[in-house]
Amino acid sequence: MADSIPEDPPIPQHIQKDREGFYKLCERLLHEVPPSSTQDQTGLAGYALLFLRIHEWDVGDAFSTSLTAWDSAIALAGEYIDAAVAVTDAHRQRQHAHGHIRSAESQCGFLCTDVGMHAVAFAIYRQLDRERDAADHLRKVLDAATISEQASMSSELLYGRAGYLYALQFVRTHLADADEERRAEIDRIAARTYALIIEDGQRTSRQWGLDHRTPLLWQWHGKAYLGAAHGTAGILTILMRWPELAKRYAPMLQVATDFVLFAIETWTFSVAGASEGVRNWPSSIRPVVSEQGDSPLERAYGRTNLFQFCHGAPGIGLCALQAHATFGNRRYFDVAVRAADATWVAGIGQKGVGLCHGVAGNAYLQLLLLRHTEMTVYADRVRALTLVCRLWESYTRNGTFRLPDHPWSLWEGLAGAVWLLADHLSYEVCVAMRDSDDAAASNSDTFGPRGFPCLSDI
Repeated sequence: MADSIPEDPPIPQHIQKDREGFYKLCERLLHEVPPSSTQDQTGLAGYALLFLRIHEWDVGDAFSTSLTAWDSAIALAGEYIDAAVAVTDAHRQRQHAHGHIRSAESQCGFLCTDVGMHAVAFAIYRQLDRERDAADHLRKVLDAATISEQASMSSELLYGRAGYLYALQFVRTHLADADEERRAEIDRIAARTYALIIEDGQRTSRQWGLDHRTPLLWQWHGKAYLGAAHGTAGILTILMRWPELAKRYAPMLQVATDFVLFAIETWTFSVAGASEGVRNWPSSIRPVVSEQGDSPLERAYGRTNLFQFCHGAPGIGLCALQAHATFGNRRYFDVAVRAADATWVAGIGQKGVGLCHGVAGNAYLQLLLLRHTEMTVYADRVRALTLVCRLWESYTRNGTFRLPDHPWSLWEGLAGAVWLLADHLSYEVCVAMRDSDDAAASNSDTFGPRGFPCLSDI
């Protein structure tokens, strides 16, 4: 009698339930903002990037078989990015006809500007074997170096040079293995952009009277933000993710990181539901004016009651995790743990389920600590936060959440929650494969959360 073919191991019930919740959110997103919707180009590019990420995780195309009304994830990514390119071209033609330049053309961050859209288009068109289109968009990413070199350009993540460094790293990972010429060009541009960010940080630190405390500090719109979206923590995270370049500036980067993580951590007593104050980081600092140069820094603090990726502990904790990976000192990991605890105590907030200032963004620090430690406390927190994401409509109807300005978008809305659920689900699948002795699959780089989207996930 012939040997029977072994059946695939059954999917654990909790994974099956999480998968159903993930597909349900995908269905809602696709219903509300299909590729044919008339969104702005950055919104459409965000959806395209989301479905590219789902494709990279779900290469077996289970996505399309579960949502029978829709194409595969990579086909959806292609439709969204085609729409983004078309909207961008139409806007550009209208603005140029009136002698105007769109703001998205004059900035260089990832996703919130044309640079990010071109980077995403390059990656998706390469996947779809549209090599001519891919090459065109890659060239536009590289030509944006002239924008990053403008003296007025900021160095922050969403609109400035740090975001451009991420875009360069993003397209670099999607190059063909044999394309050494393009890889070398990207590395040259990255080195120049990196140096400009360092110079900007040194200049701001001197101007703000803090060069005796930190060699690097950056400002955006007249404020020295500290968080991940517009501030020093996000910029330092990006800089540490270029290992060869970071080696040149390692002492300077470490002192600046220590300043953010240790010198300005403070107590806040305004967290609803907390019996006592928790540790947090201020959203920004103001210039320190003192002839002696020793004014108490606390007098210069901005708000200390924000617990979001963009401001406060969640984004600072991601910087601490990167510092631990870069410098190897356990004290950085301890800061990440402390930031995660404070974020959990602070609760889910009122700003929805997006990445920038919502539940999904706050959940990523817990998820990444779960990946590092596999501790039950983080598994329980992530499961609770993903459940909140799945129940987002109920929380909005009962007034717990305010409706964001862009309720479906990647940064502010449901698309960010979908990304979180995809990463959490891929982690659960990875663990299940490992526990079933499927070592080859569980060790694949395809699985598990890579990092925070558009910051540390490359």
